[in-house]
Amino acid sequence: MKPNKNVQHDQNQYSKEADELQNSVIREFVEDNTIDSRKEGKVDESTAKIPDEQNRLITYRHQHNK
Repeated sequence: MKPNKNVQHDQNQYSKEADELQNSVIREFVEDNTIDSRKEGKVDESTAKIPDEQNRLITYRHQHNK
């Protein structure tokens, strides 16, 4: 019975290591190939949820209606 437990333990260990490696590779790929959303910059009007001008007016209204 002991050899089976060692084999199963080794298989579990290899599986965990493979999972960690795959997670690491995916994380690096995503970090290298995606834009950092924390960087400030001009909003692209074509992809924005609401236009900058509308967003500015909403912000102004919230700040002045307290």
